[in-house]
Amino acid sequence: MDINKNSNIFLLLILSFIGLLISNKLGDDLFKNQEQKLSAGFKFLGLFAMYETIFGTNINGLMDKPKKLENFLKHPIIKLITLFFISFGVTQQIEKSLFITPIFLLIIHLLRSDEERKKHPYLI
Repeated sequence: MDINKNSNIFLLLILSFIGLLISNKLGDDLFKNQEQKLSAGFKFLGLFAMYETIFGTNINGLMDKPKKLENFLKHPIIKLITLFFISFGVTQQIEKSLFITPIFLLIIHLLRSDEERKKHPYLI
């Protein structure tokens, strides 16, 4: 499946929205214990806010990012996990985060121009 075709992006968006609706209708909280443990522990959003404040590129952070950290955070899997944790921090539900994360990525990819899609051929 070519992710750069708009028809495929729309299909994946529809499937993600259907999954989100089904998970809302089921009402069963499959990951309740894990969600409680993660929510009771340290807060993900606070960690990301602190990271962006200290190392942020938008406001020329307070200090330079260590090279090891920069290389680690460039890996696509780490980017996806980070985005998932941000989504979880907002929703506090793993089920919703599993669908909201790809919805966000697909919408961003849909908004990219052809040149941007050539530069970033994958979602992340």
